[in-house]
Amino acid sequence: MSSYVHGLMRRNYLNCIVGVAACGLAIHSASRLTVQQIPTRPSEATRSPTTLLVQEPAERSSRRPDFSNLLRQSSGRGNFHTLRAFRDATGNAWRSTVRIMDGDDQVAFGAIVHGDGYVVTKASQLPIGRTLVCELFDERRSKIEPVAISDEHDLAILRIGYKGLAPVDWEMPFAPQRGNWLATSSLNPTPVAVGIVSAGYQSVPKKRPILGVSLEDSTMGTSIKEVVHGSGGDIAGLQVGDVITSINGKDLSSTNAIIEEIKSCKAGQTIQIGIVRGRKASEIAARVMDLAEELWDPTELEVNGSISHRSTGYSKVFLHDTVLLPNQCGGPLVNLNGKVVGINIARAGRVTSYAIPADVVSSLVTNHLKNTKSSVVPAGATKSSARISEVR
Repeated sequence: MSSYVHGLMRRNYLNCIVGVAACGLAIHSASRLTVQQIPTRPSEATRSPTTLLVQEPAERSSRRPDFSNLLRQSSGRGNFHTLRAFRDATGNAWRSTVRIMDGDDQVAFGAIVHGDGYVVTKASQLPIGRTLVCELFDERRSKIEPVAISDEHDLAILRIGYKGLAPVDWEMPFAPQRGNWLATSSLNPTPVAVGIVSAGYQSVPKKRPILGVSLEDSTMGTSIKEVVHGSGGDIAGLQVGDVITSINGKDLSSTNAIIEEIKSCKAGQTIQIGIVRGRKASEIAARVMDLAEELWDPTELEVNGSISHRSTGYSKVFLHDTVLLPNQCGGPLVNLNGKVVGINIARAGRVTSYAIPADVVSSLVTNHLKNTKSSVVPAGATKSSARISEVR
């Protein structure tokens, strides 16, 4: 018995030695990392009243490496490893997802809704007068032919030159439950973004379109006094001091006339603005936006990030907090059963995105194709060649 106990004690001793060695190796490896130097806390006597309002980091008890930033990044929703965790749950929706392209630039995502090559996407995201193409998950590309646009839902029905495609698998009926996970599919199994349902069905009142500039009368005419960061005017390159002389070729001489002309436009519409900068006259293309009033503040869009040019005026949407770019709208929104619960239709704020429910999109497409299928231009024809202005 004594020999058995002795042997057992020896094995435990060896295990401890190995464990200590392993810990030592880990510490040695970690010590080779850059150590964050924590500044000494100022004494209470040297702090200013302003400093007292700022929460200071807790004092570190050692000089061990600080992995806090790495941990925060690794646990973020946009982290690649986090997104990969949703691959299996979101099924094959990515095979029914397309990209609408203007040259090499992505304009929007889209969803295949019929095997004969019908696709839906966000209508106001499509530039007027441009020749667009549709890219499939297998890198095939096709010109698109506009079929119809629903202003109520901001959806465009397009047709591409391929048949035998896999349409999205709708989840119907769908009742959004707050806190449920959702994923925005891309053209590969890893979703482009994930989020959770934040509110159920609701309508979004329509806001008037704006250019995102404030105007004032000057000796030269109507000049720009301020440009809202991230607005259509800012993106187009309008500057403080520019004098607006016309919109879409129509000469306008007063502030009220310019405002009324912009109000008559549609959100997402591109307008041609005649300006005088210095002594040089030129024309700038800008897209108007229907921003909510709370985003008119010059700093709000800087905080919220890019907002869809049309983000209001929807009769039925549900809300989720997925962080999307405007050109990532228009495609499928998928639940963890791999079913498509809706189409992302707008990025409306820092943590607010809207989606059109699956039953609304499916009904819209079914009814339209039933009524107009005989008049649709055959796939491959060159009559309209994807110039979206023809159906607008």
